[in-house]
Amino acid sequence: MPLVGDASRRDEVIHQVATTPLYMALTGGGPDMVNSAGTPWSGGYVNANGDPTVDVRSNIAAESRAKIVYEYLKQFTDDPGVQDTLTFLMTREVAHFQQFTAALNELPVNFPPGRLPGDDRFQNLTFNMSDSGSTRGPWNEGQEPWPAGTEWRYVERPTEWIGSAERSNRGGEAGVEGTPAVRGTPPFVHQEHVAVRGAGASR
Repeated sequence: MPLVGDASRRDEVIHQVATTPLYMALTGGGPDMVNSAGTPWSGGYVNANGDPTVDVRSNIAAESRAKIVYEYLKQFTDDPGVQDTLTFLMTREVAHFQQFTAALNELPVNFPPGRLPGDDRFQNLTFNMSDSGSTRGPWNEGQEPWPAGTEWRYVERPTEWIGSAERSNRGGEAGVEGTPAVRGTPPFVHQEHVAVRGAGASR
């Protein structure tokens, strides 16, 4: 995924970043403990949710983003030593991704995470939120990712659905007396979908 077209463009981008007036005015050219958007480092970079499956998935996503960042960085240098160092760091992200993936596979199947099921009225419901036509695919059409008999429900005109009885608040009818309980069906998760496909393919 090319970020800069050629060496001259690369040098131009590096020059623009290195001579940013704000950077020079705030730091005098010294080290600045901020991210690429100028936000100071803080504990806000540490994410912990309390659900191991959520935290591990967050780590997997972080490793994925970091790997792509190293691919971008490798386009900004022609120094062999720097290239080798960046290759090492990029490859460690791959190793970490695999470690977190292996750890996730050791945990009980749990996606969506948590203990509560979703409300059956809305779990398989999707809306056309585009103002330039309706785009359909496995993310909003057909059986995916559930077994036979369960399919996406697609609402072509969301404004009409908003005024329907289906979206009305039914808290008083749920019979859960204000508790966190949800009367719903646990969703058919991706791992189960893969298992069903595998069983079908082996027949």
